[in-house]
Amino acid sequence: MVNQSWIDAGVKVTWNLFNLFSGPAAYKVAQAGETVAEARRQAMSMAVLAQLYVARANFNEAQRQYRTGKELQKLDAAILEQLNNRYKAGSIGELQLIQGELNAVNTSLRNDLAYAELRNSWGQIFITAGLDPLPPSQQVSDIPSVERALAQTEKHWESGAVTDTTTENTK
Repeated sequence: MVNQSWIDAGVKVTWNLFNLFSGPAAYKVAQAGETVAEARRQAMSMAVLAQLYVARANFNEAQRQYRTGKELQKLDAAILEQLNNRYKAGSIGELQLIQGELNAVNTSLRNDLAYAELRNSWGQIFITAGLDPLPPSQQVSDIPSVERALAQTEKHWESGAVTDTTTENTK
């Protein structure tokens, strides 16, 4: 029994001496780990900022295209009105009137697509920031209730009271 205690004590002393000599190396490894973790946090922050920058640039471009589409839609409506007047006066044929109507419908369709892209890029900004447009309590059951929930969330965000709903979901 006495020798067993001496063996345990010898092992403990040896282990402590080993830790004493390897301690500075372990400390340096821990510091390097901290440095790597900080670099990862900074890289993640830069990636999120870059995504936000791209989302904002996409939104600006979509907004420009939508405004241009609105102007084209107004011009096509004015042209169509003139074509209607000329058709009633008998100075153009029905084919030219139909062609003008088709151009107006085509412009309207393109403008609707530009609006959809504008709304998509608007939402992408918030999604990139980690914001969930649907409240945590929202059950996706029917389109009108989802539409009301989205409108309410957007109104809330536009008022400047933006909160991170993803953290609310995890609480």
